[in-house]
Amino acid sequence: MFKKSIQTVIVIFVVSTSCNPKIKTASDVVDAHLNATVLEKADWADFKAQKSYLNFKIKMGGNLVNSVEQVVSTKGTSYQKTETYQDAVLAETLLTNPNSSYMIKFEKGRFVGMNNFPAQAISLMPVSDFQKLKSDFNLKDTIWSGKPVYQLVSESSGEEYMFDKDSKYLIAIISKSMYGRSETTFSDHRAVSGYILPFRIVTVIPGSGFESELNFSKIEVNPVFSTSEFELDSTWKRLSKGQKIPDFEIPYAENQDKKFSSKDLKGKVTLIDFWATWCKPCLEEFPAIKESYAAYSDRGFEVISISLEKDRQRLMAYLDKNPFPWDYTLYSAGELKSQLAIDFQIVALPRQLLIDEKGTIIAMDLDLREGRLNNVLKDLLDN
Repeated sequence: MFKKSIQTVIVIFVVSTSCNPKIKTASDVVDAHLNATVLEKADWADFKAQKSYLNFKIKMGGNLVNSVEQVVSTKGTSYQKTETYQDAVLAETLLTNPNSSYMIKFEKGRFVGMNNFPAQAISLMPVSDFQKLKSDFNLKDTIWSGKPVYQLVSESSGEEYMFDKDSKYLIAIISKSMYGRSETTFSDHRAVSGYILPFRIVTVIPGSGFESELNFSKIEVNPVFSTSEFELDSTWKRLSKGQKIPDFEIPYAENQDKKFSSKDLKGKVTLIDFWATWCKPCLEEFPAIKESYAAYSDRGFEVISISLEKDRQRLMAYLDKNPFPWDYTLYSAGELKSQLAIDFQIVALPRQLLIDEKGTIIAMDLDLREGRLNNVLKDLLDN
């Protein structure tokens, strides 16, 4: 799945302590930090779940581009649901379970579509995350942002953790992203049910101009979730295997006067691949699709690529440099708001549907990605 902006709430906690043992190693820093992160009789072994209420802002180049309210429910390290509200109306839900993640879109609170992709990483407790710092990271005394800090640095990844030298607060994590150096800072720590949690998390990627800001209004520790909290709603009428694809008619990418419709499908097993040049996961799928096409095109397999590009000139420039071996490259203007996207319930890219000779969906999305398409075709066409 590609999403321009996708965020996971990370719970990291620190607190001052009157005890200040001598710090000699990275392990000492971690132990001092973890020992200072609970109050009263709280124990991190008992921290099993969390529900957070927050405002999530995104800025690009200093300009605010999005500000939404979110409710994030997390259970262990396998289940998470992030509900996004605009003007107090549910607009999007990101649901993760041990096997997959689901991006679910709503329009005025009404379900309009869903896509699934590999399960996203979830971080609830820092204890397990911090254990790696004991052996994988080296300790340095330095100054960061005008403060004396213990800096734990990974020689392999370059990842850095900054702990305030006096309070043992974790105040920043610095890492590398696909867009360059990423810096996440933690502040406004408050006591919640015996734990000290940050109520403000800011991530900045200077090389891209990106900045995200999470301001928490309320955090619940160990809430009781219903048995259906992390399940898909069975009442949602979603496109799924066994259904016929919606009828459509759209132009070819290279010739807007020439149309292709669902009626033109030639009675072959066909992959319908929705993509865009800005979708990196889409582009990463092309080598596997080309491999499958080369192996099975003479055995009744066809590919139809449908671009949801905003800028058709950009699409054509990409195709000039990266031509497809199949004949059907189509273009649908309007990106994810087009009628085609609505009809096919496309809420994120990539979206892939494999249909049989009669236009019935036999596999989709995660079942076809990361090389799985070849396995499906082998079962269908190698007989």
